[in-house]
Formats: sequence, structure tokens, C-alpha cells
Amino acid sequence: MSKATSDTATSGTEPSGLGAKLARLDRTARAYFRERKRQRAIKRRTSNSKLTIFLLITLLGLFGAFFSALRFLGADADGRQLTLGEVRLLADQGRIETATLLDEDDLFVGRYVSQADADVRSAPIPRASASAAPAATPSAVPPAAGPAAGVKPAASASAVPSAKPAPLPLTNRVPEDSPVRDEEAAGDYFVNVSGSGSLTQGLEQALRGSTVEVAVDEQGAKQKVRLVTTFLLPLMILANLFAMLFTLGKGGSSAIGDVINFGSIGKGKAKKNASYVTFEDVGGADEAVTELREVRDYLTDPAKYEALGAAPPKGVLLFGPPGTGKTLLAKAVAGEAGVPFFSVAGAQFVEALVGVGAARVRDLFERVRAAAPAIVFIDELDAAGRKRGTGGGGGGSDEREQTLNQLLVEMDGFEVSSGIVVIGATNRPDILDPALMRPGRFDRHITIERPEQEGRERILRIHAKGKPMAPSVDFAFLAERTPGFTGADLANVVNEAALLAIRQGKALVEPAELEEAIQRILTGPKRRGRLM
Repeated sequence: MSKATSDTATSGTEPSGLGAKLARLDRTARAYFRERKRQRAIKRRTSNSKLTIFLLITLLGLFGAFFSALRFLGADADGRQLTLGEVRLLADQGRIETATLLDEDDLFVGRYVSQADADVRSAPIPRASASAAPAATPSAVPPAAGPAAGVKPAASASAVPSAKPAPLPLTNRVPEDSPVRDEEAAGDYFVNVSGSGSLTQGLEQALRGSTVEVAVDEQGAKQKVRLVTTFLLPLMILANLFAMLFTLGKGGSSAIGDVINFGSIGKGKAKKNASYVTFEDVGGADEAVTELREVRDYLTDPAKYEALGAAPPKGVLLFGPPGTGKTLLAKAVAGEAGVPFFSVAGAQFVEALVGVGAARVRDLFERVRAAAPAIVFIDELDAAGRKRGTGGGGGGSDEREQTLNQLLVEMDGFEVSSGIVVIGATNRPDILDPALMRPGRFDRHITIERPEQEGRERILRIHAKGKPMAPSVDFAFLAERTPGFTGADLANVVNEAALLAIRQGKALVEPAELEEAIQRILTGPKRRGRLM
């Protein structure tokens, strides 16, 4: 007898030890893959941040080069700014000494001199052979002969006043401080001739007519810099800005990522997870668990249904009040069957861009078919499955209706051997489209009610696992004290009691904390500072 007992004990402990090792191995593997995923994400963010910093520095350098080029291209002329009329008057007076046309700056620059210097510069130079003749002229002519005969003496070469031009009439448009009025003024000047081609040509002719040689400076360096500033630098700045937008979009932290990566906007955002929840973790929903066991059997062995020609439920619709455990039941089915679990919210199919929702539905079911047998859980199904023709839609071109039509087509194409079950959850089954509710799509409707007393007691015990409870805690009494509570409410009761125990420095959760947690959920926190 003792040997049989010891064998039984050994056989009973071996599976548990093997299960514990497998559980530890599974936890280690999941931790390893999570760490690898985290490291890859950190590396990707680091590389993106380095590239963003490099692009930002490059952009600042390009802007600096652009503004430096603009400053270099700016006209920088010394002297006094004159008008075209003033320069013409100075040229007529013979006071323009030099004149240079700056081609890129559209400026005439040069130097003007005083009237005395202009007269000296314009006087004729005597010839070398006739240099002795003027010296003998006064002695050859008697002093009284010239005046007596009534003949004026000939002007000598040094008679400068006779070469002075007649003064020009000055109009009122010439400023009072203009060098045209001041014969002693001299200095540098510049004239802006931008956009005045005919006037520039007239000024050049006036200057050449006054025996001033007009030089032309093409400013080749400025021509090259202007070409780069006009075409190359703006293109480089725009390319850098677009590169920064691409870099920011790869991070997925902003909406610009969707606009830039338009080719991937139609890809679904469903999460593929492995569920470890079983029916033992679900309390207070025995009828729903009984209905869902058939789904588990179908996912475990779909060939059995195919051999008998039976059509298992293709879609299961769970509806009931919030917090009754619809998502937990879907995870429990996936955990019992050991199949992948794809979870997605109905609102993720609805986009402002027409056709994106339908594309995401197609992408989701392509991924599910590749991983079959699998479970697709669509939470808040009413966001994408609302009745057609309501809500102010635009007819057949409405984005919500296109998404619903694609969902109907995808669910209608399942075969018995495909091993795909769609589980939908909603709080408002009355607004769903009738095409979703017909047999062949969501052909199994399960109502999740609020748990009864026995179910509430089992839910409290499930959520109390892993928490140090005092031996005096009576879960049956707590279940009597919480009529109408859902599973989420009961989980909140246990969690609030644990928080109150931590606040008061207790090592165990006692009935007093559980009672106060129930009151906090029903009526709010206790007001200790107010007395009647």
C-alpha cells in the first residue's frame, strides 16, 4: 500500500514539476524576446535621433550659407547716392572723372571732382614746337597798337576762363545740397539703375559724350553665387526638410508618419498575441462558457466538423453591459484552443481617407489566414458595423459603409477547414447591421449578463489570488454585499482594498478594507474633514 501510495505521489508530482519547468522556460523565452524587441526599438530610435540631429545641423548650415550669400550679393557702394539727372548735369559740367557699371549690382559708381579740377583736366595741352611763340608775342606787338586799332588780343593757351562752359539752368528738382550746385564738392558717387534700361543707356551715352570712359564690371563671382543661391541652395533646403519629415514619420509618433508612408496606411493595426487565459479564469459566465466550448473544439479539431459536414459557428457575437468580461471570454477561448489571438478595435477600421478601412480589413484577414487556426477579436464592433443608411453617410461611397461591406465579404468566405473564428463584442447590438447578424457571419449570439451571487463569489476569489488576504475574509458575505456588480467592479473592489491596506501599513487585506472599498465604489471616497 505504501509503495502504491509513493508511486502515486511520484506520478502526481512529476507532471507538476514538468509544468513548472515549462512555465519558467516560457516566461524566460518571452522575457528574452521582449528584451530583444525593446533593444531593437531603442536602437531604431537612437539611429533616427542621430539622423534627425545630423539633418538639423545640415539645415542650419544651409540656412547660414543662404543668408551669407544674400549678404554677399547685396549692393555695397561707397559715396553719395545721386540721381540720373544729377549725374547727367555733372557730366555736362565735365566733373565726372570715372564711371563704372556694376552689372550684377545694377549700379553706376565712380568719382566726381570740383569745377576747378574739371577745368584743369579739360584744358588743351600745348604743343612742344609752339612753346616759344607765346613768349615773343607780347614784345612783337606794341602795347598801344592793339587797343588803338580796336582789335582784341588773341587768347593765350593759359586763358582757362574762356574754356569754361556756360552754366546750365538748374531746375527745382535738384536738391539744395546737390554737388551740381556746389562747385567745390568732390567725392565718390553711385547711381541705382535697376530696372531702367533705357535710362541707363541714355546715361551711358551722356557720359561717353563728356569724354568719360565708361567701364563695365561683369562681377563674375557674384554671378556664380547668385546662380547657386537662386537654384541650388533652395533645392537643398527643401530636400533636407523632406528628409527630416521622413525621419520623423518612421518613428510613428505623429500623424505625419501616416501621410509620408502612404503605402502602409492600409495595413491593419491588429495585435497578434498568445493568450494564456483559460475558462478557469472566468467566473460568473457559465452559460457563455458552455456555448464557447464548441468554438474551442472546432479550433482544436476542425477536421471532425468537416468529416460530418457540420458547419461550426463562423462568428460569435458577445453583447452585454460594460465590464462583464467579453474580452476575457475571447482570450479564454484562444487560450483553451492554443491558437493565436488577433485583437483589434472597431474604430481602427474607420479613417478619414476613403478606402483605408476596407484595406485594413483585407490586411487583417490575410494575416489571420496565414496564421490559421486563429481567433479574431473585434472590440466595440458597433464602430465599424453600424447599420447602413444611417448616421449621415454619403451612400455607397461612405467610408464606414465600404469598411462594413469588406467585413461582410471577408466573413462570408470562410470554409469549414479554414479554422478561423471571429468574435465580436459590443454594448449596443441593436444598432448593428442586419447583414452581420445573419447565419453564416455572426451566427452565434451570446448574452453576457451581470454575475449572480455565486458567480460574484467565484470572481472575488479569482481576483484575490496573489494578494495576502486575512483568514477572516468571507467572500460569500462580500458577494451578498455587491448585488449588480460586474466582473470589472469586483476586480476594482479587491484592488481598492489592497491599496487601502498599503495606505494603512497593513500586511494583510482585512474585511474592513474590503467593506470600505465597496463603499468607495458605490458612494465615492470617505469625506473625513466634514462633520454634521
